[in-house]
Amino acid sequence: MNAARPSLLLRSAVLIGRLVLGAVFIVAAGPKIMDPPGFAHMIANYRLFPLSLVHAAALVLPWIEMLCGLALVSGVFWRTAGKLAAAMLVVFILAIGTNLARDRAVQCGCFDVHAAQKTHAELIGEMRWVLVRDGALVAVAVFVLGIGKRRSRRGTAAGALLGVLLIAAAGCRPAAERPAAPAATSHALRGVITAIDAQRREITVEHEAVPGYMGAMTMPFPVDPAVRLDALAPGDEITARLVVDGSRSRLDEISVIARKKTPGETPAIDPAKIAAVGRPFPDFRLVDQDGRSFALSDFRGKPVVLSFIYTRCPLPWACPATVARLARVGASDLAPHFVLVTLDPKNDTPAVLHDYARQVDVGSGRWSFATGNPEAIAAVAEHAGAFFERDGSSITHSLVVVTIGPDGTVLGRHEGRDWKHEDVLADLAALRK
Repeated sequence: MNAARPSLLLRSAVLIGRLVLGAVFIVAAGPKIMDPPGFAHMIANYRLFPLSLVHAAALVLPWIEMLCGLALVSGVFWRTAGKLAAAMLVVFILAIGTNLARDRAVQCGCFDVHAAQKTHAELIGEMRWVLVRDGALVAVAVFVLGIGKRRSRRGTAAGALLGVLLIAAAGCRPAAERPAAPAATSHALRGVITAIDAQRREITVEHEAVPGYMGAMTMPFPVDPAVRLDALAPGDEITARLVVDGSRSRLDEISVIARKKTPGETPAIDPAKIAAVGRPFPDFRLVDQDGRSFALSDFRGKPVVLSFIYTRCPLPWACPATVARLARVGASDLAPHFVLVTLDPKNDTPAVLHDYARQVDVGSGRWSFATGNPEAIAAVAEHAGAFFERDGSSITHSLVVVTIGPDGTVLGRHEGRDWKHEDVLADLAALRK
């Protein structure tokens, strides 16, 4: 009878450890499954994952976490799930540790994929704690998986598990201790940067009125930790998302739509060269994803929707969102032809664009993912009013969509991250009136 008690205690300890691991992975997977773009943003911030795989990883990894959690809780294939969970925890610890060694502050994205307004020091402190917490979870996994081979040390193992669980419990701050956070709201902001304070991570923006929130003014804004301040400069015209969370606010999803050499000087794009609504869009010749040369004039007689992307774009709200919204336009009965011009011709060869194009209905023959020589691409971008420049391995560019009528004249031009597919559908619907 007494001999059975340690065995029962051991089995109970393994069950508790398994349930703890499973619950952690299920809870962690939920927000990521609900918001893949937000999770992709978190992955990209680590700068350890190939940018071309960020969005695929954001879709696949949360489901692996969820399946591991369910297997651990249900007891079905729990050993395999436990090994996979331990491996993911180790990889995550290495990712956090690498960024800590580089003094790069990143939000871990473990249980919340929404960017939080925190200082560099706060994020570094949080990252150090995450290492402790996940180290404890790895210890739980090792105990649960190895207990069958260590029956002679049951008392020691059970004690170790209890110690690890206490560490993990200490890291789970009770919800009652945290002030209830009011629901955050977001607003589209557009303006010109007048000053940058890198130490305080603030930019001062002379902005237009923010509908439903505040009038036009010049004021400083904290910037999300994920935003690279070295990619911005005074005089840049930007669009951004203003996130208001209680008494705090921040800017994220910042997109430069026009670059000025210095405040007061001529913009990088000459407004006189932008094809205005009602004016012809200048003809151009590029190469599509199948290596075929084509000209804009080849599509006379049908409407064309023109925009700009690059395949390695790490920002889910930028190029991927553009393609997704245009795909919704393509699903309508208005059937325009789409021309998406890469801003990274060195990397985006026709073969690369062909693979990238698989995310839309290229079989319809209505999608041209185009590349060409840099001068030709720059000319098309200039006529569309699209600013872009290379910034290391990434490209800073504005978001622009131009709707061109069957006769080659511009029907509409939409800028920034807040344009909707309905805007383009309205341009096209006007042709039927």
